Amino acid sequence: YKKKMAAVQRDEIFTELAQTNDKDEAWVLLNRHISAYQSKMVKYISEAYMQTTSGLIAEDVKVLRRTLNHLEDERKNWKVIRRKELVGLRKIDPLQAVEKDTWFHLACNSCEQSLYCLKRMCEPSLEHVDNNFNPLSRECIEEILPVKKKIVDYLMRSERIVEDRDYEHIDALLAEEEAYKQQLSEMRRAQEDRIQMDLSQGLKVSLVYLNLLQETQELLSDLRHYLRAFKRFQQ
Repeated sequence: YKKKMAAVQRDEIFTELAQTNDKDEAWVLLNRHISAYQSKMVKYISEAYMQTTSGLIAEDVKVLRRTLNHLEDERKNWKVIRRKELVGLRKIDPLQAVEKDTWFHLACNSCEQSLYCLKRMCEPSLEHVDNNFNPLSRECIEEILPVKKKIVDYLMRSERIVEDRDYEHIDALLAEEEAYKQQLSEMRRAQEDRIQMDLSQGLKVSLVYLNLLQETQELLSDLRHYLRAFKRFQQ
């Protein structure tokens, strides 16, 4: 509770936003608040994805359980931040608010969907490791590690773009994301073929790995929607 209260008290941008009656100043402060807190959200998504995949590969039940618990806390905190920004949206020019409202809610919903995506990824991984089922095969680990590294790097660059409000590089980032989704689609089809041809590694671990690939692909789709909405809102 003390940590939550301290975090609320440190939100100086929202304090200024709540006190101002100038619509232009409110718009500037709202942009600053959204960039600051949504960049933190993208950073958290990157860290949670890295912890989930690492926990499954290393069979670290503590990391997976901690990640799952933090996801629920982060979802609750995100709702608090969203309510604050809705207050700011009411303080800007009404016509501008109508224009930006759709992109604001689309961006917020995309972030929330990313959290649910991570939860769907983490829960079966935790259950699998906690029950001491067969670990991922060496083939799967060697396949996912370079992809994981690329996606974490992609998420970290997305965070910097959101924080700096760097609109010019968002389109290039979205084009790069398409290549990752295509690679994940090929990996998913290959895993489906492995499941049909060879069950020596166990069906449960094969399905957990397939779920990891599918949810990673969905995570990238959510981030794509978010970046497009963020760009439209800020411009």
